[in-house]
Amino acid sequence: MKNTKKDKLKTSRGITLIALVITIIVLLILAAVSIATLTGENGILTRATDAKEETRYATIKEEKDLWKLSKLTDEQTDSNTAESREEVINRLYDNGMITEEERDTLLAGEAITVADKTISFELTLVDMFELAQTAGCTGEDCSNTNHLHIGDYVDYKAPTTGSHKVGTDKSGVDYEQIYNVADNPLKWRVLGIDEETGGLKLIADSPAKQSEETGNGNPYFDIKGAEAYVYAPDEMDAIGALFKNDDAVKGRSVNIDDINQALGMTSDDQIIAKNFLEMQGAIQYKGTYGPFENQYTPESYLNGKTTTNVGGEVTGYAYMIGNDSLPPEYSAMTVNVENTRLRSMLFDNTEAQTGKAYWLASRGVSAFSGGDSALFGPGIVVSEDSMTVAGFSYYAFTSNGYERVLSGNAAVRPVVILKSEITKSDIPIIEDQADSWQS
Repeated sequence: MKNTKKDKLKTSRGITLIALVITIIVLLILAAVSIATLTGENGILTRATDAKEETRYATIKEEKDLWKLSKLTDEQTDSNTAESREEVINRLYDNGMITEEERDTLLAGEAITVADKTISFELTLVDMFELAQTAGCTGEDCSNTNHLHIGDYVDYKAPTTGSHKVGTDKSGVDYEQIYNVADNPLKWRVLGIDEETGGLKLIADSPAKQSEETGNGNPYFDIKGAEAYVYAPDEMDAIGALFKNDDAVKGRSVNIDDINQALGMTSDDQIIAKNFLEMQGAIQYKGTYGPFENQYTPESYLNGKTTTNVGGEVTGYAYMIGNDSLPPEYSAMTVNVENTRLRSMLFDNTEAQTGKAYWLASRGVSAFSGGDSALFGPGIVVSEDSMTVAGFSYYAFTSNGYERVLSGNAAVRPVVILKSEITKSDIPIIEDQADSWQS
């Protein structure tokens, strides 16, 4: 009996050990299989993570597509309901769709990788311009590919057909003037942000030329008398409108507001402080003139030369643009332009008749203290005697009926305003170009 019990005990212990070993081996195999199933290349957890990333990518892309659609809808309906690019990106971060690092990358205009796919909220040209402005970068020795600066050239393609005829009834001169887009292969530079639409303003690197068979043989825009004040600015805008393509919301002529914005002259106090016309004896900007009895406004002169009492507020003013050749006594009335590219683009080589002086599609009225009439005319950017002037320094009509011919003085310089969603994929940034103006 003792031997039998020992045998049974030995047999029982041997079976238990083998079973334990086998159980452990089986468990290890099952664990390995389970781990592989969960975490392997095609494992459950990996597939779940991939699915989560795919869902995250789809969400980000959907938000981007909806944002672009809402921007397009705003553009077409002339409304402003869409979120900004920054608002969409920050909302994605707040909702846990992107990390802080991804948010910063997207805000910088770069792409992120989600589910092995790249996605970006591509910077618009407006975004790129504002990034450069915020950084105080003027473009000199700039290596940031997300910057766009004042004076940068972009590959804007104006229409290849279209013309505008300026009749004698709108210019005041006794011949028609015709502008054809085909005669003006202009190049385009960044001017700034349009305050009305929020789009990027481009300015032609040089003024537009008349067709050679019209006018008085030069490429300038000739105007005279009351018509120069009443009609000419609208005709300038009509010429500028020829250069609008589908990427732009508007085409027009450059005007005094563009110059003010570029120079930072954003308040009446700044204008008054730099208005050199007062130094020449003119009534200060925002002052009053008249009334002068039995005289003409430009409108009443064109309406049968009907006399009236002429008086009102002075709207004319002008700046001298600073340079080293100006006498010291002019320094207080000078606007200095620190951005050399801006100065070059707007004010270099603007000599009347021999350079590229240009009209401003704006109207101004001035008068002199103790004078007996008011002076009416469009604005101009022009250099004479080494002095560059921007503003209402020329007049074409006086309230006592004098009509002045401004022939060969200045041309029309077009401006186009791009749609706010335009990116560099739509209109590439290009290297600085040679000036296209031929005097």
